[in-house]
Amino acid sequence: MPLVNNTDITIDELIAQFGDHYIDNGQNMDNLHMLPFESFGTAEAGYMESTDQTVIREANVRVGEVLQPYQHGFVSKGAMVILPVEIKLHHVMITTGIMPKQVSGQWVDFLVKNGIDPLEFPLIRFIIEKYLIPQAQEDLEMNAIYKGDRKEAEEGVAGLAIDSMQGIEQALVIMEAAEKIDFINTGAWNGTAATFVTQIEDFVKSIPEKYRYNESLELNLNRTNRDKFKQGMRDKYNINYNQTNNLLQLMDFENITVAGRASMMGKNRVWATPKSNLGTFVKGFENAKAFDLQKFDRQVKFLTDWWIGTGFIQPEMVFANELS
Repeated sequence: MPLVNNTDITIDELIAQFGDHYIDNGQNMDNLHMLPFESFGTAEAGYMESTDQTVIREANVRVGEVLQPYQHGFVSKGAMVILPVEIKLHHVMITTGIMPKQVSGQWVDFLVKNGIDPLEFPLIRFIIEKYLIPQAQEDLEMNAIYKGDRKEAEEGVAGLAIDSMQGIEQALVIMEAAEKIDFINTGAWNGTAATFVTQIEDFVKSIPEKYRYNESLELNLNRTNRDKFKQGMRDKYNINYNQTNNLLQLMDFENITVAGRASMMGKNRVWATPKSNLGTFVKGFENAKAFDLQKFDRQVKFLTDWWIGTGFIQPEMVFANELS
């Protein structure tokens, strides 16, 4: 029976350089070097909550004013509207299979040098700890939490990380289309750093006073624009004498800071909301670091799955510009 969904371990260049045989020179896993992974940092723009549900249901309560001049008679005044909020979690998974013996007899033979049971091979632990777990965190950050646009799986075809869940960007677009939020018009970002700072300051001044004065806000943008803001603060306020020591805090708004998000690489939007207003909800998230290992002949399969969804609770407290 042929193997299906087998992930190839390519060692052609290794064989060409080191030879098609194993020589024990004391090499071990310390001699295998990985590039760094991005962490799942954008989750810190809000809060993360574990749940047993696959749909989060909340309610927003809107009320009207109650104060009025005194009179002896009873005159009722007030209004209350209760609005539904629904955030869907999406089912995601990691499934991959390898043939450990692909590396047998080569320079990396130490990865399969622990008996005949493939589940005991050092290669299995290496793949889980050094590849699958950190790669999943990077996939969530770089392709899902912000840029994600959920598409259902096509039977028998491996899907893309970006298709795994509805991300923050889609949530903003959907709310704007439903007229639940209005994008703040900033125009294209200016190439001069100091002018860019002024544009960000103007964006903040467009946030209703109730929120820009009473709430702590992080302005989320890509990391290049975060660095541009920092340089612009230097150029605008510290060029002659030091006016500020916190270059990521807006000059006239001590409660508002700038945060660069890896997830927004290549994106020009700036958006903000109180951390209590953006939830990332997870069901079985511990599975992102745990795998069901299955043997089939000489193949080893790695399987895990969990649910994840993100969304804003109160649209009135979400602020974003028009740039994508």
